[in-house]
Amino acid sequence: MTPIDMNASDLPAIQYTVWPTDLHGHRFQVKLHIANPDPQGQILQMPAWIPGSYLIRDFSKHIESIEAFTAGSSRKKITLERIDNDQWILSDANSAVDIVTTVYAFDNSVRAAYLDTERAFFNATSLCLMVKGQTHVPCSLAITPPESVHAESWIVQTRLTSAKTDARGFGFYLAKNYDDLIDHPVAMGEFQIVRWNSNSTPHSMAIQGWLHPIDVTRLTNDLQAICSATINLFEPKTKRPLFSSYLFLVNAVLNGYGGLEHRNSTALLCRRDQLPQKDTPLDEASYREFLGLCSHEYFHAWLVKRIQPKAFQPYELSNRNHTRLLWLFEGFTSYYDDLQLFRSKRINLGAYLKLVSDNWNGVLRGPGRLKQSLADSSFDAWKNIIKSTKTLQMRW
Repeated sequence: MTPIDMNASDLPAIQYTVWPTDLHGHRFQVKLHIANPDPQGQILQMPAWIPGSYLIRDFSKHIESIEAFTAGSSRKKITLERIDNDQWILSDANSAVDIVTTVYAFDNSVRAAYLDTERAFFNATSLCLMVKGQTHVPCSLAITPPESVHAESWIVQTRLTSAKTDARGFGFYLAKNYDDLIDHPVAMGEFQIVRWNSNSTPHSMAIQGWLHPIDVTRLTNDLQAICSATINLFEPKTKRPLFSSYLFLVNAVLNGYGGLEHRNSTALLCRRDQLPQKDTPLDEASYREFLGLCSHEYFHAWLVKRIQPKAFQPYELSNRNHTRLLWLFEGFTSYYDDLQLFRSKRINLGAYLKLVSDNWNGVLRGPGRLKQSLADSSFDAWKNIIKSTKTLQMRW
């Protein structure tokens, strides 16, 4: 079943439907409908990595089952042959087909998919197979609500284009192509949502995992200033960003930190004590670190998502995309995330210089700077280094 009715003629030829079917067992079920499969043999592929996190993840390893059927009322199982680690082929697909997969989702990071009785989160790279030869065509995503009393109050948070959704956000969304689909993370559950405008552009932050009410006034004032400062930096003439709205998806946990950039949203992982909460003592250094994370990922909406290495045009999700410029795209962003805190007057000069000093001392302590150039380190990122939100660190 789809979450709400929509005429099939209004949907594109590539259609994904996601069901959070097993909250306790952490399993999504996903149906991929292909109206016009390649009669010579339709290849399906699960991405090996997600843009912004430069490490092979092998998302296909989380697929527990995969089956193919003819579409329509005369549903019939057809042969789906595995080619290699993350590819399958339909050899005799002469008409519309449905591919049904069950995916285990228990990765609480910003890179993959997660499902339990409290929340759901996914990047399409973890759930949605690529239809080789048709990744350039429009596609739809239908998101269904869980059939569980635990999730009766759940809503959907995403920046995908809504086609037909209910009041809670469940329903149909549209993407220009597969690249557009995977660049919009989706979160479901209960949220504290804060909203503000930066340079007349709507922004919001949807927070999960909180323990106490968020200090909305302080958080929105700080984020409004940081986002406005970054818009003014990249768009000095128009003072308007290239996106019409922006969403911060925040998962607050006991211990964790990180972020992943997208074209008009970002997924963030932070500790609960890094958020300003009413009637709760706040460690200013921890909160400053959270604001730095927000600044970093928001900066990426320009540097990486819109200004990017040629090697990423387009992304090749089945292979490593080598570039000698990660030091620039990550390094410049790491430099500016703290600078934007100062320029937006969220920290004073003394606090900013302390951050610069700490970063510089961290560089001097790293032995990698004496053994490999920044360009070579960037090129070897897929095998030798791990990417953090602040630095590129050599793995020795």
